[in-house]
Amino acid sequence: MKHVVVVGAGISGLTAAYWLTQAQETQKLKVTVLDSAPRAGGKIWSHQGLQGEIIDHSANGWLSGEPAVDRLLQALSLSDDIITASPATKTRWIFHQEALHPAPLTPKRLLTTRLLTPWAKIRLLFEPLQRFKPRVNDSLAKVIAKRLGSGVLDTLLAPMTCGVHGADPEALSFAAAFPRVAQALAQHGSFFRALRYQQQNASGQKPHLTSLKGGTGTLTRALLQQLNAKVQAKQNIVSVKAAGTKWILDTPEKSFQADALVLACPAPAQANLLHQCSPKIGALLSQIPHSPVAVVANTWRSNTWQQKPEGFGVLAARGNQLHGALGMLFTSNIFPGHTPEGWFQTRTILGGTRHPEAMKESDDVLIERSIQAHLRLFGPGQPKESMLLRHVQGIPRYAPGHLQIVADIKEEQNHHSGLFLCGNHIGGVSLKDSIRFAEQTAHSITSWLG
Repeated sequence: MKHVVVVGAGISGLTAAYWLTQAQETQKLKVTVLDSAPRAGGKIWSHQGLQGEIIDHSANGWLSGEPAVDRLLQALSLSDDIITASPATKTRWIFHQEALHPAPLTPKRLLTTRLLTPWAKIRLLFEPLQRFKPRVNDSLAKVIAKRLGSGVLDTLLAPMTCGVHGADPEALSFAAAFPRVAQALAQHGSFFRALRYQQQNASGQKPHLTSLKGGTGTLTRALLQQLNAKVQAKQNIVSVKAAGTKWILDTPEKSFQADALVLACPAPAQANLLHQCSPKIGALLSQIPHSPVAVVANTWRSNTWQQKPEGFGVLAARGNQLHGALGMLFTSNIFPGHTPEGWFQTRTILGGTRHPEAMKESDDVLIERSIQAHLRLFGPGQPKESMLLRHVQGIPRYAPGHLQIVADIKEEQNHHSGLFLCGNHIGGVSLKDSIRFAEQTAHSITSWLG
């Protein structure tokens, strides 16, 4: 019987392990999942707060339309638990010059928004005439400035990238961080022409934010329940080495022997595990930076402010101080069923590349920063409950050069038979990307094992 060891019991490792177990009947596989943490499950976790609210520890959902996610939910009998974001959250806000402005999400609103100067709006009209073609290592900021003008960077682009990636656009690769947008630009030669083509050829529903009744952690718990005894927490691996056609993993207490090894832990952990048996891969993984973020989940009485926050959430424009906050989500508006009546839940994101100093602050200071951000936006008030979640290795940052790093890693992997890497530092940063890449990894392993 072939033995596959998966290192890392987050969403990537658990998903890969689950699909591997589905091949057990035909290939007679033994699957073991190891994790160094006291609790298996990783960052995709949810729990119930003191007021009965659902608190997600990291990602609060995924965009619909990903077949790999649909397959996993169906296999785990979770399809009936799917919920979608409330239509009342269409408005996104941007905090700029001490005011909240609706994010201009259509071409018409781009020309009427107060977030752009008159010259910046005029410059937008010339985008279809620009001849600039991005190169593979160009930053997102360079591409947007060349095509749309630098006037959109601080008030539109930077808030968006900090909200999604925890990083400013200068620190992100256009081709790596936004591959579909890059592909559309290459195909149509213009952002606006690509948008027009998409509108004219749209079929079916647009992707929408999706979660589960019990939060995204419901998915992780279902995977753990299915895998059960195959998952072992508190397994601190001290060495990994290849021995002929086998892989040997040592912990202080015991050793594991595997025919195939899947590293699904974060990039720094993968680099540390491989630094002896594959220094080249270890060095490449060490080159992938991460944006550290802290999330403060606050639960307020719904009558705390004269006017309850409306819409999806707010992002801070660059150059606007919001006590170290990159933005906040209005959780109770997005998924009303996650918060009991009479209460209102928000999630404030702090840190990132814009405010890295925030991660050095104490828990009490970060919570107070989040409260001061609410004071700035909505007026006085104190939350009934606050919970801080630190993600030191928060979001892998797809910096310029990232695609070459990934290509070099895959090339070097070819020299290590039976070694497979997956995770959001390679296959996409979102939850749905992680699930898709983990499923692909499982299929690659079963094909390799024959």
